[in-house]
Amino acid sequence: MVHQNVAENLEHIVSYFDEPFADPSLVPTFFLSLKLARAQVTVAIAGDGGDEVFAVMKNTPPMILKIKLRQKFPKFIRKSVFPPLANLFA
Repeated sequence: MVHQNVAENLEHIVSYFDEPFADPSLVPTFFLSLKLARAQVTVAIAGDGGDEVFAVMKNTPPMILKIKLRQKFPKFIRKSVFPPLANLFA
C-alpha cells in the first residue's frame, strides 16, 4: 500500500523517466524502490523493457529458432536476399 500523497510526489517521480511513460505501476514501483529496495541495494533491475519484445536478447527461444532457421540458408542468400526482404516489412 502506498501511503504517501502521490499528487505531491508525482513531479518528482516522473523526473526519473527520460521518455514518455504510461505505466500506472510506476507509482508503487517508485515508492517500493525508494523506501524498501534502496535500504538494501543500489541498483535493481525490474525486467521491464523491449529486449524480450524486440528480440534483442539472443538466448530467447524465438530468437534461437530464428537464428537456426536462418543458418539453413547459404550465406550468399542470407546476404543478398534477406536484406531486401526485410526492407519490405520495415
